[in-house]
Amino acid sequence: MEPHDPTGGARPEASLRLRPLITVGTPLFGREDDLAVVTRLISNDGVRLLTLTGAGGTGKTRLACAAAVRLAADFGDGVCFVDLSAVEDAALVPAGVAQAIGVQESGSEPLEAILGEVLGDRAILLVLDNFEQVLGAVQFVAELLASCPRLGLLVTSREPLHLRAEQVLPVRPLPVPGTAASDPRVVANNPAVALFVDRGRACRPGFDLTHENVRPIAEICTRLDGLPLAIELAAAQLGVLSPKTILERLLARAPFVLSGVSDLPSRHRTLRAAVASSYDLLDAAEQNVFRWCGVFGGGFTAADAAAVYVDGQADLDMLPSLAILADKSLIQVTEDADGEPRFRWLETIRSFAVDHLTLSGELPIARRRHAEHYVAIAETAEAALVGRDMSRVLAALERDYDNFRAVFHWSLEGDTADLGLGLRLAGAMYRFWNLRGHLSEARQWLERALAHGDSQPTVVRAKALNASGVLAGMQSDDARAEACFAESLALWRLVGDTTRVAAAVGNLGQVAQNRRDVERAMSCFRESMQLYDSVGDRRGVAVSLGSVARLERQQGHDRQAVPLFERSVALFREVGDDRSLANSLGNLGHCVLRLGDLSQAQAYFTESLELRQALGNTVGIAECLEGFAALASANGRPRRAARLYGAAEALREITGAPLFDAERAEHDKSVKAVRQRLGERSLLGEWSAGRALALQDAVRFALRVAGDEPAESGEGGRTSERSILTRRELEVAALVARGLTNRQAAERLLVAPRTIETHLEHIFAKLGVQTRAELAAWAARDDLLGAASLTGRPRSS
Repeated sequence: MEPHDPTGGARPEASLRLRPLITVGTPLFGREDDLAVVTRLISNDGVRLLTLTGAGGTGKTRLACAAAVRLAADFGDGVCFVDLSAVEDAALVPAGVAQAIGVQESGSEPLEAILGEVLGDRAILLVLDNFEQVLGAVQFVAELLASCPRLGLLVTSREPLHLRAEQVLPVRPLPVPGTAASDPRVVANNPAVALFVDRGRACRPGFDLTHENVRPIAEICTRLDGLPLAIELAAAQLGVLSPKTILERLLARAPFVLSGVSDLPSRHRTLRAAVASSYDLLDAAEQNVFRWCGVFGGGFTAADAAAVYVDGQADLDMLPSLAILADKSLIQVTEDADGEPRFRWLETIRSFAVDHLTLSGELPIARRRHAEHYVAIAETAEAALVGRDMSRVLAALERDYDNFRAVFHWSLEGDTADLGLGLRLAGAMYRFWNLRGHLSEARQWLERALAHGDSQPTVVRAKALNASGVLAGMQSDDARAEACFAESLALWRLVGDTTRVAAAVGNLGQVAQNRRDVERAMSCFRESMQLYDSVGDRRGVAVSLGSVARLERQQGHDRQAVPLFERSVALFREVGDDRSLANSLGNLGHCVLRLGDLSQAQAYFTESLELRQALGNTVGIAECLEGFAALASANGRPRRAARLYGAAEALREITGAPLFDAERAEHDKSVKAVRQRLGERSLLGEWSAGRALALQDAVRFALRVAGDEPAESGEGGRTSERSILTRRELEVAALVARGLTNRQAAERLLVAPRTIETHLEHIFAKLGVQTRAELAAWAARDDLLGAASLTGRPRSS
């Protein structure tokens, strides 16, 4: 997609929603030198790809996240954590990155190209964690670095990526005191011992280093090779064991760790010995829970564990057992959005659990139960994805997405897999994929599964074909979409499911509409409506009404389209389908706007935008912003229109969703009118300011009623609104307008000069100014220089 640029000038980037870094409350012992090296290499030496290598358990992830926090000031567009532990296919790494930075696919452009465009000239630091299992994605990393000149990558991996731009920094285990250490005052300064004591106090308050325990603690840390994770696991045993007993157990286990893995490198054997020692302290029931929870590919709740556990019952309370595992540092615990405890694995420990499942012969049944559980979740959620609870359900499915990935991987593995469960999951998930933009990943999986799914039950295959057709249509692959819908239709006719037949016919009509075959499209939509009506499916009737109305609208028949949209809106309200309701309201807004009813158009656009915001539907939000822009133009507010068009364009870029041809003509006509009223220079300023708005800021700006805004100045003037700048940007603008250099402003605000430079880029884009003199003039007009709250003192941004 080549984004529309009304002026041909440089465009600021769209705002992204970045996945936050993993934060750990415990101190980071013995890593100050490593932190200094990482920050120097990236900040001062300009290294753009730094790979932290080392064995499992050396603390690569924590070091990377701590370093990223320190480097945040150098990356004005943010830092983002990309967890690849649940990504088993290198081809899915782009999808993992897209999910982490908030990019939703909604067009035909390859995801790799979308990411290249979206990241573009942004100053972003991505932390790619657990890269060793997706080393096949190194070419994607290389292409990303080549196309994004200000992108920084901090990678954790057990081995280097072997790219020319790569700088490798081995992460060593912590220094150890040696087995002969005996003076607590000296040994206490050793990082490995300090970590052991710190974690020991977490499970035994008041625990300290003494003359009696200093030797066994020093030897524990030495025997564990200074591996932070192994030391934490050993220290967690202090709740029931003395340091001397912990050491004795480690020495007894040293010759063997786990049958079948004796050829592991020495430090992997050391870590496994620490995990095994903790595992042995569990009672039989707790060991079962530990083992069986190894099948979870991502975070999970106590209820999820109960559903999968071999002795699981619907009312089984797994929380006490999981709390014990967390207390022993075997799993990690966080909270989900509802405040419910959510558990997650470190990949090194999860692999130990899976090995035990394999040796016990329980892995096949554990995987099947895991798959059945998440298929049931998806099938239950399927109906809610067209109801009033849609936004909550979407968020819940997103949280469990790594577990759904695990089911897809398993269903294609071979002898013990069940392709039918995978296809059932796909049939239930397609609306989620569509709404959240996981299109390329979903299509990759579906194409592989359908190629081997001829023997599956008719209903299962028909649903999967429908899912594949919808996703293909979203990416403008009309030939594939038509083939899938046609095969799906034949199967539904065979089954005799009238509702599904109606849906398939309507989907074929959509393909015809995309191909501008109006006659066939109208025929399909009307046939679909009759079929839905014959079985009393009100939502289906509403969908068909909306399809006919959109076809009328695209032909310029607004008066004919309005009553059809109004009927579909009423029906969608009745059945609680917020997504479809938002679509029809947006279309209805455009129709009444062209018919001259500006007040009603604003009401329709407002409700549509509020619904789409709640659903997190980025493409839908962009469409609403374009509606508000057209409304602003019609209301004689060209500056507002230009800014909204800029914001909408930026959102389309991060989804890869271009305007359809039928929409493009109407869009270009409105932009032309705005250009004529503003002139090129002012248009560029407002358009760029819109592009620089964060998504939530763009929504707030669109929903602001006309009476809340200052009057617009004539051609060549500029808006004086401060609200488009953040507090820190206002501070920077005030200092620079006073004549301070970037370095002087940085010293005043206690940040790096590069941070001031980044803030200025954003300020210039938002205000549409190009020089410091213009910024100073803007500041004077807005009385920024005399504002009492902007004294130049440091304050949080």
